Amino acid sequence: MTELPQTAAQKAGGKAEEAPRRNRFQILAQVIGAPDFDIGDRAALRRTNPDLLPGLPVFHRLLARINPSVNEQDAAVWGAILHVVALTAPNGHSLPAGEALCKAGLSESRFARLMAARNDALLDQVTIVARRLSASQMPIDWSHIAKLLLADHHGDREDAQRQRFRIAKDFYHELEKVDP
Repeated sequence: MTELPQTAAQKAGGKAEEAPRRNRFQILAQVIGAPDFDIGDRAALRRTNPDLLPGLPVFHRLLARINPSVNEQDAAVWGAILHVVALTAPNGHSLPAGEALCKAGLSESRFARLMAARNDALLDQVTIVARRLSASQMPIDWSHIAKLLLADHHGDREDAQRQRFRIAKDFYHELEKVDP
């Protein structure tokens, strides 16, 4: 399996703080998108229903590396996160979610549905926009959407609202640049 990426400082024996710190969602996208990541595992992550991903070894291998504390109750949400990351991993992971959604041509009405969705409907909406991003080959940093999924799942309204605000801010900022 692909090694977790190291910074140049770590490879040279230095301290990790010399390079920008990446969060677990960015690391996940880098690992899944790496050329040496198993093609069959990537295909399984893309094609398998997210609800069924916890039954696959690749699900457990990836989570053991980035978040070993995932419990059975959180498995479905993590399945959705792994699924959407795998759908878009070849595109890269450089753009904030709102900006990527806007640049991919997501309509305001589709964006509003994504931002208004809760629970299972949110998982469905995220999968729909992931397919759109994949088709348009748009790079996306899934960090804020993944945090939104987890906050929504855990009933943390304050954090979910914070993530929605950040995503919407980036979306509308980019929309104003494109369509003054």
